[in-house]
Amino acid sequence: MKDPFEKVNGKGIEILKKNGINVSCGILENECRDLNKFFIKYVTKKLPYVTLKIAQSIDGKIALNNFESKYITGEASRKAVHSLRSEYDAVLIGKNTALKDNPSLTVRDIKGRDPIRLVIDRKNTLPAILNLFTDSNHDKTFVITGKSTAESKANKYLIRMSDDSKEFRIKDILKLLYKFKLNSILVEGGSKLFSQIIKEGLFDEIYFFIAPVIIGKGISPFDSIEINSLKEKEVLLKEGITIFENDILIKYRKCLQE
Repeated sequence: MKDPFEKVNGKGIEILKKNGINVSCGILENECRDLNKFFIKYVTKKLPYVTLKIAQSIDGKIALNNFESKYITGEASRKAVHSLRSEYDAVLIGKNTALKDNPSLTVRDIKGRDPIRLVIDRKNTLPAILNLFTDSNHDKTFVITGKSTAESKANKYLIRMSDDSKEFRIKDILKLLYKFKLNSILVEGGSKLFSQIIKEGLFDEIYFFIAPVIIGKGISPFDSIEINSLKEKEVLLKEGITIFENDILIKYRKCLQE
């Protein structure tokens, strides 16, 4: 495939041809595009590639009503998630997920790089005792907050939005992360953040890790979405299915509308 980066696109091919080298394009192009999907999105849309990672019960719950969620899926699925994290530049969560789950968001069960950790905390009020701010990777944690929020003892690194509105627009956050040269973001919760991203149409893929457990009343990944007609439903395209012991991973990508 041709390099889609506007400063390069086709120039390398022309250099090769001028030097007598036969060049063919389009060989396994779909596979090439999949291999380079992060880079392609970054240079063509000037936004990071966004994947939602959702671990849920078979009846579609990511947590109990009391926010307990560790652990719905099994060990093999969690190991796969660690592998997934190692492939992305950054992991993004919301304030409630940081408070209720106190996650580490690191790569532990496999060998691989730890991603940058991003947490949206508009007023910068998360407590300093969270794992994100106290573990050995605390210098890879960045808080996305308002432009006029006060410094806190919880962290050293703030990414300040240009406004202090009641709710940040996800696209504005992604545009800012693009400027920080982050070309891939793995979103790991929670429900409000998942819902915002879906409503704004700013995701590329969704990985559903589904455990064969029934929770009943609980929190769904898209609790903040409400539609009035099935014509408004979000349609996904299945990419593949993988079995992890007793769990199932279903990969979907965004269905591009004509």
